[in-house]
Amino acid sequence: MIRRMLSDQLEAVAAGRDPIGVSLDPNAPPVEFEPGNFIREA
Repeated sequence: MIRRMLSDQLEAVAAGRDPIGVSLDPNAPPVEFEPGNFIREA
């Protein structure tokens, strides 16, 4: 599951998007997370 998530995030960066939990825009507001365990759909 970790390898799949890493692969997805590498694809996002390659496509010019920000990976989960990271914003490369200095003017963007902080990224907020909700606590808990979530099931990721395949």
